Amino acid sequence: MFYVEIGCAPGNPRPNIYLNLLITKLLDSEINKDIKDLVNNWINKEASVKSFGDWEWNFEDTLCTENKELLNKNILNILQSFYDSGYIRYASSNF
Repeated sequence: MFYVEIGCAPGNPRPNIYLNLLITKLLDSEINKDIKDLVNNWINKEASVKSFGDWEWNFEDTLCTENKELLNKNILNILQSFYDSGYIRYASSNF
């Protein structure tokens, strides 16, 4: 199971916008095909928790540990760039 949480300020845009942007960035990256195939299945997935501006997603995964670590590293780097740009208030990712 892969877990992603994104927190935004009140109002728009909502965290799903940043999840979709995260997915797009991963699919456009040079990450390996196994990871891209998995991430492609995350498109349009509903959040499992929506608490105001804090949304959480739980994704099924079939990756080996090495690919899970690589994916998580890439996700965290992208989420950090969203945070540094002031788009989100916080985020986390784990498997």
